[in-house]
Amino acid sequence: MALYTIIHYNRWFSKAAVISASLALAMHLFKEDIEHTEMSSDTRIFFSLGTAERSEEEVASQQNNILTLKKPVQKQGVRS
Repeated sequence: MALYTIIHYNRWFSKAAVISASLALAMHLFKEDIEHTEMSSDTRIFFSLGTAERSEEEVASQQNNILTLKKPVQKQGVRS
């Protein structure tokens, strides 16, 4: 919810904490949205991942998802 809000309502929201989000469910949509939406360089996104409730493979997959989303975000000057 926080990631969607920061992408689509960046005019009003410029800070978000994306905590243990299930990014895999809509990765391609998030990536497309980020690439096609202009975000303020004042925007900050904090990604956090819990590891206790997941297997090592799931953690690695989630880390990869976060890195995949960070690239287009950082291209816009957004810090994450």
